[in-house]
Order: sequence, then structure tokens, then C-alpha cells
Amino acid sequence: MKKARKITIPIPGTLDWELLRRFNIITHSKSFGEAAEKIGTSQPALLKQMDDLEEFLGKKVFTTTAKYRSMELTPDGKVLKALTNQASEIFNKQIIKNIKKPLEYEKKKNLKIITTAGLSITVLPDLISEFITLYPDVKVNLLVRQEPQKINAGEVIIRGNFISQPHLKMAKILNLTVSFYASDNYLKKYGIPNSYEDLVNHKVLAYKYHDVTSTDQYALTQDTRFYLEPNIQSDFISFLVEMALRDHGILELPNVSPYINLFKKIEGLNPQEMEISIGYLDLVEQDLIVYEFAEFLKKNNKEVDNE
Repeated sequence: MKKARKITIPIPGTLDWELLRRFNIITHSKSFGEAAEKIGTSQPALLKQMDDLEEFLGKKVFTTTAKYRSMELTPDGKVLKALTNQASEIFNKQIIKNIKKPLEYEKKKNLKIITTAGLSITVLPDLISEFITLYPDVKVNLLVRQEPQKINAGEVIIRGNFISQPHLKMAKILNLTVSFYASDNYLKKYGIPNSYEDLVNHKVLAYKYHDVTSTDQYALTQDTRFYLEPNIQSDFISFLVEMALRDHGILELPNVSPYINLFKKIEGLNPQEMEISIGYLDLVEQDLIVYEFAEFLKKNNKEVDNE
């Protein structure tokens, strides 16, 4: 009689055995989504964990197409399923069921937010603080930079204009009202402008939102037929605020800025409405925390005005 061939597959000693348990749950589920629900994790996170499992083993356990991972097992995957089935029979199922050891990357959910200097010191501090109160296991990394060439999975971008990128999904989260401000000393010395055209006779401090300055953006909004060349422009709102505090010109600030109480608002210049949106990649492998953050911001959408 022929001996039954012993099923073997090399398993590294450093492999997290929780990965094998999750693999086994997948093999007894109809879909990755169903398996994720059984485990209590997200489908993107579970797919990432299976990537890690295959990397540890140095073998493919699921068949893959150009874009998607299939539920169908490779020959090595079938061997691994048999081994994990044996483990389930050996160990008490109730003990395995009650193991609550989460994987390391589930403990630390990283969220990278890319935004502008102005938004980072106005509306975002309160919103981010509230979000991490609701999700205490999230680690937020906020970056202030010019518009990036592209964003990746696990990143969101918050600003008034966006790059063009495949799979980029955008959602409005905020309306800002932006008005002109100056110090009392500056206005006493140079007078108060009563129209956009009057700004030609004043020093203008312009915050650079993207490819055009704030004054150019204002002209486009107000359908003004000429653009005002600012005296000073910068990506750093704190620098412009300091210039205005030293009576060096007029600048625009959103009504949620903590700096507006330091200046006098110029009532003769109509405010500019600015729409702020969040952008992120809508992909199968996207981290669930990105979707949760986007939904949180959309639910907290505030129509901010000057009242």
C-alpha cells in the first residue's frame, strides 16, 4: 500500500500565526468581504494582510489577475489550507476564537493629510482633534506643502484646487468666506479702500492658493476685468500676517482664522467665497481609515459665514 504523501510547506518561524488563522477563515468564506466581516476588520486591510502572508512564505497562495486577487487558491494555497485546517482541529476552536491579538498594523492606523498652511491653522485643528477623539488608534501625520504631483493610498489632500489623477474622488467639506483686513495704523496712514480697483493704490499682501494669487482669485470671483499685481505674495500665511501687523499692507483672511481679531475688516471690499474639498483615491486597496475620515469631514460640513 502506498503511503499518503505528507503535506508540507515551509513556514518561517517569525510568521505571525494570526495571519494563518485569517487565511483559514478566508478559505471558508464566500468572499473577502464576508471573511473581513467575520474577523472584524476591513476588506482592504485583509487583502494587505494576505500580501504580507505571501511575502513571508515567498509563495502565492491566491491566484491573481492584472488588477484583482481571486478567491481561488494556488496549489501552494491548497496545501496551506490543509495545514491550517489541521491546526484548527488540533487546537480548541473556542480558544482560537477568543484570541484577540490584533496585527501590529491594525493597532496603528496611519492617516496622512496634505493641506495648505492657511487651512492647517484655521479649520483643521478642531476637526482633526475631534476625529482622533472618535478614533484614538489613529496616528495623523499632517503635511503642509504645495499641490503634490500625485497622492497615494493612505493619503488625503485638503485644499481649494486639485490635481488630475486617475481614481481621485473629491467631496466638498467646507465653504469659507474670505475678506480683506489691515491694521488700524495702516488704514489711518493710507486710507480705506472702498472697491477692488482702490487696491491699486495700496500695498497688497497676497496668499498664494495655487497657480494664481489670492487677489487674482478674487478678481475672477468678482468678474473684475483686470488683475492686481500684489506687492508681496507667499505660501506662508504667518509671514503675511506679521507683515500686516507691522503695517506693511492689506491681506485676505478666512473668517475662521484666529488672526482676524488682530485687524480691522475692510467692509467696502466684497468677501470671496471659497470652496474647500477633500480628495482621496477610491481603490480596492485603499485603507478604510481614509474613507472614515472623508465621511467624518462630509458629515461635519459647515457653511461658514461672517456671522
